[in-house]
Amino acid sequence: MTISSLKFGTSGLRGLAVELEGQAARRYVAAFLRHVQGLGQLGGGKVFIGRDFRPSSPAIAKDCAAAIGLFGLEAVDCGTVPTPALALHAMAAGCCAIMITGSHIPSDRNGLKFYVPGGEISKADEAGIVAALRDEVVPDSAAGMRDEFDLVVERYVARYAGLLPEDADARARAVTWIFAALSTVEPPILELANAVILERVCPDDRVLRFPEAEIQH
Repeated sequence: MTISSLKFGTSGLRGLAVELEGQAARRYVAAFLRHVQGLGQLGGGKVFIGRDFRPSSPAIAKDCAAAIGLFGLEAVDCGTVPTPALALHAMAAGCCAIMITGSHIPSDRNGLKFYVPGGEISKADEAGIVAALRDEVVPDSAAGMRDEFDLVVERYVARYAGLLPEDADARARAVTWIFAALSTVEPPILELANAVILERVCPDDRVLRFPEAEIQH
């Protein structure tokens, strides 16, 4: 299988979204699961899927689910959550996870980050995934996905419950990076310290400034 732009980099597989979406994503996920199955690290029967806000991410999530079904595993939809939130949830369950995100790269690109029950895969695992790739069609799956978005957010927010003092009376400038899923957990974490969001940087670089009276809790 020759896919010129798809390659493993600093963290995960990255490339053009149009080349990742479809059979490429399915084959890489199947190779990941084939590799970890050989290592005895498939985990607890589920694979958790998270994603960012890129336009291509929902379709790639469905591709991931199709490949997961081939291995008799349950694909669980964790929605648009930060990568650490997905990893925390999957590790707590003793399961693998796949994060669909391009991080800081342009929106016409996307990527896959793979997690075994113990955390993010290693460079040796990346080589194992490439070696496990097969040029075979991965069929569609009719199985639905259970939604665990609320559970993921709840677990991640709880992790920060004691990070900031409750009487901090803070004022926060919230910066949301391009297509970042941080915005789904940021407000409840800031609420723990009675903080308010004064500004937010949008994907198009506009800065939204909120009147304090509108967002004061």
